[in-house]
Amino acid sequence: MSCEYPEVIELDQTETQAKLKLFVPETLKFFEGHFPGFPLLPGVAQIFWVMHYCEELLGITSNFRGFNQLKFSMPILPGTTVQLELTFDATRSWVMFKFFNTQGSMSSGKILLG
Repeated sequence: MSCEYPEVIELDQTETQAKLKLFVPETLKFFEGHFPGFPLLPGVAQIFWVMHYCEELLGITSNFRGFNQLKFSMPILPGTTVQLELTFDATRSWVMFKFFNTQGSMSSGKILLG
């Protein structure tokens, strides 16, 4: 059975920030066909999660307008645990995100809202 979201292990949030510890199961639908023999989480799935948790945890319902400073540094593999930090800046209309683990940054960037 495939799923769309990782398992939330820990959550710490304020009105403008959320810090999540996530377990990325092998059963995620995003791993299907991406890539056979070496599954990794597509960047579009990471952005999908960022937008989902922005809405669910921070109450952000603004439309997506684009990216800024988007960087994918290390692949997110099935069966791993990652941290996700979200910081909302309402005056600038953006959310800064960062996926990382003990080995370093996996991806980061700003989601521009409009």
